[in-house]
Amino acid sequence: MPKQPTPKAPTEPKLQKDPRPAVGGWLVVLIIVLIVGAILSLSTFSVDLQVLFHPSVQPALATHPALHHVLVFELFGLGLSMLAAAFGVYLIVRRRRLARYVVAGTLLGVLLFTVFDVFWLTRVLRNDTAALKQIQDSGAFTRALLATFVWLPYLWNSKRVARVLVESTSFGVGHTSHR
Repeated sequence: MPKQPTPKAPTEPKLQKDPRPAVGGWLVVLIIVLIVGAILSLSTFSVDLQVLFHPSVQPALATHPALHHVLVFELFGLGLSMLAAAFGVYLIVRRRRLARYVVAGTLLGVLLFTVFDVFWLTRVLRNDTAALKQIQDSGAFTRALLATFVWLPYLWNSKRVARVLVESTSFGVGHTSHR
């Protein structure tokens, strides 16, 4: 009796490896900067939230009625920046083209938020020199300005960012990175 060939089990199509380079180099530093920024925003968020609802602060809020609105504005801006930074990190790790725009928008948004916040606080607290000195010494504006001027050119001019986040290729069955 002739030997019958054993039927082969159907094989699944092999996924091709993504030809784009892995996230590395300065992109890792950018991820760390975004995570540290989100943690700093979270700590400021919790302090602002405690200040807003703490009974001992209510007389100060009565003295400066616009201060309540400033705190609510800060809570909104800090929460939005934390979400945007987390989304930017996710997009970078997933190597999506949108990461470039989300991170750039986050950096510019934080810078504009900081400028407006410092301007508004100096208007509200113009007679409180101790509070104004504390605002000037916080360095929030300098940090936002430095981060924006360092990372925006990197996002738009880096060849690694272009290779990792921008170039669109097919990699695998049914998977296409989106432009």
